[in-house]
Amino acid sequence: MPIRATKRGDQRTPLEGSHDVLVCGASFAGLAVARELAGSGADVLVIDRYEIGERQTSACGIPTEWLQRLGLMAAERQRFDTLVMHTPHGDARYRLPWTFSTFDYRELCALLWEQCDARFETAKVNGRGRPANGDGAIAVETDRGTVSAPLVVDALGWRRILGLGDGVQPAGARDRRGAAEQEQEHERPGERSPRGHHGRCDYSRRRALRQRRPDQRSDQ
Repeated sequence: MPIRATKRGDQRTPLEGSHDVLVCGASFAGLAVARELAGSGADVLVIDRYEIGERQTSACGIPTEWLQRLGLMAAERQRFDTLVMHTPHGDARYRLPWTFSTFDYRELCALLWEQCDARFETAKVNGRGRPANGDGAIAVETDRGTVSAPLVVDALGWRRILGLGDGVQPAGARDRRGAAEQEQEHERPGERSPRGHHGRCDYSRRRALRQRRPDQRSDQ
C-alpha cells in the first residue's frame, strides 16, 4: 500500500519567491521538462500537490525505445510485441513493428527526478496570481503562497488551471461528449466520476447504448 508522503500541518511552510522556470506538475510531462533543463544553469522549481511519484496520474505504458533512450529501463515491468483487441465477435492479434512496456509509476518518476537538478516543493496550485512587480514574470498562487517566473510550464493535466480564455475547462463547461460537467455532490446513485473529478458518468447507460444497433441509437 502506498505511503502518503505529502507534507501536512506545520511542515507546509510558506512558499514564495521568483525563479527562472516554474514547472507546475510533477508527473511525466513536468519531470521531462525539468530533465531537459538539467545542466542549463537555470533556477528551476517544480511544484506538485503530492510528492514525486506519490499518486499515479496516468496509465503506465510506453514504447520500450523511449524507456531506453531516457535511461528508465529499471522501471520496466513487462514488454509486449503484440496488440490484442477483444470484441463481441472475437479476438484479433496484430504483431507490432515495435514493442511497448509497462512500468512502475513511482519508480519511473524517481528515475526521471534523479536526472534533474531542479528544486521540488509540495504545493497545490490554485491558479494565476497578480505579479508583485512589473518585470513581466508570471505569478502562480498556491496553498503555500505565490511564486513567480518569466517561464511557467503548466503540466497539471487536462484542467489547464493556468490557462487563460477559452482554453480553460471550468466546472460547468461541456466536455467532448457534449455533456455538462456537474459537481461531484450532485451525482445520482449508480453513477461514478472517474478519478474523483467533476463530471457524471453513467457507465451502465453507456454500455447499453453501445450494445444497440447503430439505427437504434439516439443522440441523447
